[in-house]
Amino acid sequence: MAGKIRCQIVSLPAVGKSESCTAKISIARGSVEVERPGKTPLKKTLEPGQRLAIDRKDGAVLMTDVDPALMGGWRSGRLIVHGARLSDVVDAVDRYHPGTITLIGRSVADRRVTGVFDLENPQKALRSLASPYRVSVRKVTPWNTIVSGD
Repeated sequence: MAGKIRCQIVSLPAVGKSESCTAKISIARGSVEVERPGKTPLKKTLEPGQRLAIDRKDGAVLMTDVDPALMGGWRSGRLIVHGARLSDVVDAVDRYHPGTITLIGRSVADRRVTGVFDLENPQKALRSLASPYRVSVRKVTPWNTIVSGD
């Protein structure tokens, strides 16, 4: 386990989120100091257009550049991703779904996804994954949807 991560906002705003296995911090404006004490300490200052991803399992750190215009889409009901794992996209959509979304298939989970998804209509967001990412989306009940590989 990578341990605790401390994020201190130096100047606003920052976008931070924690997915199942990765903590990500992205900066659109201002700057943010990210600090992780422990065996493999980390201290970085992020500037606009930078994203820091920290794997919660092994502590691996990945610094990338990202277009600030793509950050914070959730504020307007959109999920904007570039090269995200399909499982992370499904997890994000699931937070806006009134029931449960089940993703079946490890190879499906690791497919990389790029797009803009409407979080106000989770079923539409899931259906838009079907053709380009070779998945099927089945709404079993109003509260249960299954996403699986073709």
